[in-house]
Amino acid sequence: MKILIVHQYLWTHYKAFIYSELQKIMDSDTNNSKLLVFQLAKNEKSRQGLGDVDESIHNYNYKLICEDYIENSSYLTRAYKMIKGLDFYNLIFSVI
Repeated sequence: MKILIVHQYLWTHYKAFIYSELQKIMDSDTNNSKLLVFQLAKNEKSRQGLGDVDESIHNYNYKLICEDYIENSSYLTRAYKMIKGLDFYNLIFSVI
């Protein structure tokens, strides 16, 4: 089984805990299950004062789509990078 989660901000601590626990479950599965979380951005501008991202608490497979605040990237750029990341995740799209 493959699980892909799209989440807004890497900064979120409680989600880091949830996704890290989910990664442990996926890793213990004998069916070669995989988890990937697309984090759209490190944070948003209005949360600048909360501090930097503590990447040490993110113990799961994730791909950071925008290395900056979410407002500094367009929807088109984020969509393109997510589609490109799906290829990396070995998902196959078919058009019927």
